[in-house]
Amino acid sequence: MYVHLLKEFQQSKSATAWVASILYCVSLLLGPVASTLTVRFGLRKVTIAAGLVTTAGFLASALAPSLWVLYFTFGVVVGAGFAVCDVTASVAVAYYFRKRRALATGLSECGTGIGTFAFPPLCEALVDTYGWRGAFVLMGGIALHVTVCGALFRPLDAFDRLAGSPVVWILRLLAQSRSVTLRRLNKLFQEGTPIWVCLPVATMSMPLLPDPDVIFRHCTSLPMTASCPELHFGRADSVSDQTSSQKYSVCLSKAKDLLKAAFDKEILRHSPFLLFTASNFLMYFWGDVPYLFANDFALERGVPDTQASFLISIIGIVNTVGQVIYGVIGDTSCNLTVVFGVSVVASGVVVVLLPFAESYWFMAVLCGLYGFFDAACYALITAILVSYVGLDKLAHAYGLVMMGKGLANLGGPPVAGWLTDETSYTVAFSVGGSIIILSGLILFPSYIVGVCRRHRSGTS
Repeated sequence: MYVHLLKEFQQSKSATAWVASILYCVSLLLGPVASTLTVRFGLRKVTIAAGLVTTAGFLASALAPSLWVLYFTFGVVVGAGFAVCDVTASVAVAYYFRKRRALATGLSECGTGIGTFAFPPLCEALVDTYGWRGAFVLMGGIALHVTVCGALFRPLDAFDRLAGSPVVWILRLLAQSRSVTLRRLNKLFQEGTPIWVCLPVATMSMPLLPDPDVIFRHCTSLPMTASCPELHFGRADSVSDQTSSQKYSVCLSKAKDLLKAAFDKEILRHSPFLLFTASNFLMYFWGDVPYLFANDFALERGVPDTQASFLISIIGIVNTVGQVIYGVIGDTSCNLTVVFGVSVVASGVVVVLLPFAESYWFMAVLCGLYGFFDAACYALITAILVSYVGLDKLAHAYGLVMMGKGLANLGGPPVAGWLTDETSYTVAFSVGGSIIILSGLILFPSYIVGVCRRHRSGTS
């Protein structure tokens, strides 16, 4: 689509690259907002709404008279829909799978590779048949299917979500005794009624029954789940008898609480998480450059249109395979941070070599290698974040990482386009690849420090 927009609006490569740059930026920059909405309203509702917003953005883009309008309709509106879909899909998999979480994430992220493989030739065919405006309309129809996917998100059962908690078996007893419903139990918690008053007499005599005070404190401190916010057992304030000003104050207070949760201080003080976020920032500043410019770079080298667009498909094909392979690796006992760092360094080396490819087949091999190593950035991210901050903070941590990626994407493609306009693709790819290599290398100091500490503690 980038090449067709260049021809349509007759703008510089840098100005045209801003369309995709804003899309990538917004889809990632709104990560904390998307994670907060997911925690507040649940996966199903938010995903359905995101599908509708994305469709509206595509349809509006088909009517855009200038690049400035595309910046908003395609970059901002479609990007906002993509942001929510990315968070909900990734968080859902992490919550649904405890064993083989990395493999499950890798398999689910295969959709990214399949889409990268299928959409470039599909878009090319749609543009050739219907023009780029008609292609946007049809892609809006495809995006509408996201609402169907969102409707299929089944909310997790409360007992599944709280597995391993010392209060789970008590909740099971309540459900099996039929002495109280979940709604009634939630109301009792809000009123401060101890949960053991709901238990049948036979259960009260069980010798394994924990201290009632411990049970009650544990229940009232349970966090709201990201996929089932309706299972929150916290104390709720009644707003039925409040005045308008009081309701406004409550809403404002809740908005502040959601904002604080999105930027959790405990997460922001976690050193490995900060290094990981910095690595992703540098990686994504240049990471999308091969996706954006490989086609145009090949055309400048005299490669036919069909073969040039297929380079992006090659990235998608190999990326799909890489998702599965990295998913399997992620469920082993190896250090995932090291695997991630090595893969990022390798992808940077590939980007540096790309402008020196003289033949189409060499370009294809390099694009395939980039797609494979880039798969680590998708398949391993949730497993790494869970190891850093735990499952309960995954949604917010993932949103913060996405925001860092979005800030990087805001400047990366335009800077690469400006370098290309002023110099050549050789300079753009060389600089970009070098920064990607640096983004992988900054992950190793924390690992080396950890190894040294373990070695010292072992010798002592």
